[in-house]
Amino acid sequence: MLATLWHVEVGVGDELDPNFELGPLGPDRVVAQEVTVRNPDMIGLQIAARAEGTTEPLNVRADLLAADTLVDTRILQVFPSTTLQLQRATFDRPAPVGPVAVRLRVEPEQAGGVVYGATRDDQWPGVLRLDGRVEFADQDLALRVLHRRSLWTHTEALVGDLRAARAVATLTLAALAAGLGLIAAVTTRALRTSQPDPRPGRP
Repeated sequence: MLATLWHVEVGVGDELDPNFELGPLGPDRVVAQEVTVRNPDMIGLQIAARAEGTTEPLNVRADLLAADTLVDTRILQVFPSTTLQLQRATFDRPAPVGPVAVRLRVEPEQAGGVVYGATRDDQWPGVLRLDGRVEFADQDLALRVLHRRSLWTHTEALVGDLRAARAVATLTLAALAAGLGLIAAVTTRALRTSQPDPRPGRP
């Protein structure tokens, strides 16, 4: 029961490590990265970006699309910086399993543009599109997909089997409970030994 109730947001893939920058892209430019969702618990993404040519943060619209149908939208604030900063978008609706696209565009009527972290490692099976065109097939936005998982579902994703996941989760919770019990017992014993003896002393 506790394994089902306990939830955490998990980033999938390596830590973001862009090896080049894409941009700056202003309100007239659109960048979109295709990714494949393998589990029905994707709730967001993490990108690396920075604003340029402005002293104010820029609002960036992040659209999640499946088969060209809009699933959800979030607005990110990207601040001016000389280095890429991690940005996080959490959607209200989970992405469907299968190919989806993350589309990013600076909101209209804003000065400046956004520089995005990208990679030449072909991190995702889908393509990177700039203004609807595939520029280089081996380039991707540097992003991580975020999942919301319980202890059971995350362990299942790691080991690939529901029964094994439940066994690992149960053992983890049992070990945690045993550790907490041991801490409580040691703390109680320490408190008892530190208290003065209430019995009157002998003359």
